[in-house]
Amino acid sequence: MLGCVAALAGCESYRVEYHKRPAFYYKAAMGDLPEEIRLADGTVIKYTTYQEQSSMGRSKEEAQKPFLIREEMEDGSIVLRPITPVHVLVLFLESLRQQEYDLIWEQLLAEQTRQQFEAEGGGKDACVGYMKEHRHDVVATLTRMVAGLPAQETRFDPMGNGVVRCQLRPQHVGKLKYKYFDVTQEGLNARLFNMGG
Repeated sequence: MLGCVAALAGCESYRVEYHKRPAFYYKAAMGDLPEEIRLADGTVIKYTTYQEQSSMGRSKEEAQKPFLIREEMEDGSIVLRPITPVHVLVLFLESLRQQEYDLIWEQLLAEQTRQQFEAEGGGKDACVGYMKEHRHDVVATLTRMVAGLPAQETRFDPMGNGVVRCQLRPQHVGKLKYKYFDVTQEGLNARLFNMGG
């Protein structure tokens, strides 16, 4: 009996979180998705997959092709297909690196965010000016967040009203100026709603 008590006293407690994700996330992911990860604080996150067939809003013919979140068309135009908050982060980072500000305005920003820029009198020009001025700091945070995705160093927290806050776990923030990016859903697409520090 005492041996059992001693063995129990030596056990280390930890927390396990169970998360569900639809099977189609494997198609939409930029790489392999882990089934289980252990965070620095000892928390173990285990993923289970449920079957949910999805064409991701595409026609039958389009659904037969590989799903691309960024595709250059024959006429040279670029089409962005951000379905998840992760897609928004990856596409926003790539568009900023390429200085594709029109693409950000037209295909990544939420309608409400564009309307806010318009209401404040600057519209697209104000948005582009802001992106140019803060590009370095925004890219630094996005790069760290995207790099931290495989190890679950980036969190995705529901904020209500369909908004998901994408942010680094506190121990990984460091001196980054931008701390979070809020993403909202517009129909089948995820869009950048807000960002801040």
